[in-house]
Amino acid sequence: WPLMNGRLVPGLSELRPALHFAHRALAAVVFVLVAWLALRAWRGRRTRPATAVLALAAAGLFAAQILIGAANVWSRLVPAAVTAHVSVAALIWGAVVATAAVARVGPDGA
Repeated sequence: WPLMNGRLVPGLSELRPALHFAHRALAAVVFVLVAWLALRAWRGRRTRPATAVLALAAAGLFAAQILIGAANVWSRLVPAAVTAHVSVAALIWGAVVATAAVARVGPDGA
């Protein structure tokens, strides 16, 4: 990690490397979206502090997820690393959903 079979973009003619690369590409898109969410929430932290806390939690969890994903590769998928990866993914999803729910409520609670 971060290379796959010694290349940044592996040969995609076989299913397994193609799936792994698709996972990494999608994770890169999600990284950009979570970073954008955290930046927007940070800018509005004075009027919507709860939204900022939740969005920053999602960003922090995503940073941890990157390291856990790398640990999966380095450890050749030991069960603890795989479990951590799936668990943190669920926490990220929860933080993003909570961010959206709190952001939907107006700053005055209405």
